[in-house]
Amino acid sequence: MRRITRRWGSLGELTGRFFWRFAKLEEIMLVRTSNELWGQPMRNTFCSDTPKVKAFTGRLPAHQLGFEFQTIVPPDQNIPPGVAYWSGPRLGVVVEEKWAKIRVIVTRQRA
Repeated sequence: MRRITRRWGSLGELTGRFFWRFAKLEEIMLVRTSNELWGQPMRNTFCSDTPKVKAFTGRLPAHQLGFEFQTIVPPDQNIPPGVAYWSGPRLGVVVEEKWAKIRVIVTRQRA
């Protein structure tokens, strides 16, 4: 398992949980090189002013374009099944202006 450190300090080890997102190759490369995943406030269903990193839970489906990742930051609690959100500020979630940011490791990509 890889250890993740950053300005948040040492956060611990990857847990083995997988998450995934739709993405084009450009976004995948940004996330892969920075090891950061960013998110803005939700604009459609569950509209909010709180910035959140958003993803689906589980492995990247075989037919889906996007990327799969792991993080040591636990997702928010009380979220509908199949999705994960990270909002903050809290340990492991940095909020800067209208962006929430978490550290991730990209484990698989398809673009």
